[in-house]
Amino acid sequence: LAKELYFLQNAEGSGLAPFDCWICLRGVKTMALRVEKQQVCFFDLL
Repeated sequence: LAKELYFLQNAEGSGLAPFDCWICLRGVKTMALRVEKQQVCFFDLL
C-alpha cells in the first residue's frame, strides 16, 4: 500500500515538499490578520 501511495503522490504531484508545507502553514497562521488589514484598508478607500 505504501508503495502505491508513493507512486500516486509522485505521479500526480499531490505530495508537497517539507519546505512548501512549512511556508503554507506559516501563511495560514497569519491569514486572518492579513485579511482584516486588507478589509480595513479597503473600507478606508471608500
